[in-house]
Amino acid sequence: MVYPGVEFEELSKLRQESRREVKDKIVVAFIGRLFYSKGVVRTVQAVEYLVKELHERNIELWIFGKGPIENWLKWYIKKAQLSSHVKLFGYIPRNTLLSIIAKYVNVLVHPSLYEAAPLAILESQALGIPVITFDLPWSQEFVLQGINGYKARYPDIAQLSNYLIKAAEIE
Repeated sequence: MVYPGVEFEELSKLRQESRREVKDKIVVAFIGRLFYSKGVVRTVQAVEYLVKELHERNIELWIFGKGPIENWLKWYIKKAQLSSHVKLFGYIPRNTLLSIIAKYVNVLVHPSLYEAAPLAILESQALGIPVITFDLPWSQEFVLQGINGYKARYPDIAQLSNYLIKAAEIE
């Protein structure tokens, strides 16, 4: 496979220069188009499971992107009373986005149903951020279980949720 270029040296330098802000919460990021097939709904459901079923209060989900289900997501977040745990940032220019995730994000969640060359994963990994996906065929090339992230059984929301917390421990 041939993937588009990712400026690994630049991102490694950004990682070293960006002192990760110590927060009292685990910051999980979703980066992508807000389409159902990209997994943003399952991502919000995973955070909902953590908050409501496991009583995990130390988690924030930051969603970066725009798309056709944005209004539905806003409605669902409000209905599920997740506003203190889920923030929608919309579209952010790439350089700004990379700086934000280098400084604040602990885990990237990318439970897409299909991918070819997921730049969000490649860039996050270059920044030293572990990635959570589903164990679909496309993810086999990008995530090594317990090393640079975790692959949850598809469509297991409980396992996806638990891996969000567990991945924050990967250094």
